[in-house]
Amino acid sequence: MRKFIQINPGVLHTEDREKLINLFLKRYHRLAPIFDYQRAKINASILKKKLKILCFWPQLMTQLAIIVFITDHLDKNQKEKLKQADIRALFNCSAYAFHRTRNKIGLTPNYLKNMLI
Repeated sequence: MRKFIQINPGVLHTEDREKLINLFLKRYHRLAPIFDYQRAKINASILKKKLKILCFWPQLMTQLAIIVFITDHLDKNQKEKLKQADIRALFNCSAYAFHRTRNKIGLTPNYLKNMLI
């Protein structure tokens, strides 16, 4: 992953990061298959649209952590949900950035409870 960024530094500065996000999702899914990859790709495109409307672009790893969190949280087949701390540790995302992004896009705890019902 690091070599890819060193070879293609312009990818980090583009507004359309969906290809890079899908690449990282695929690599993390191979590393730890704890989420549904196909659903995560769909969630990535939805998140991209939401962030574009808000004109808010968090760091790449924060976006990946949010995508995996949403994908895992909405997966009804999975009995045990992932902990936020574990997701943040996997993607090296700070708690502040994770919760700020989550609140910015409207994923408050009350909203998440309503989505599961």
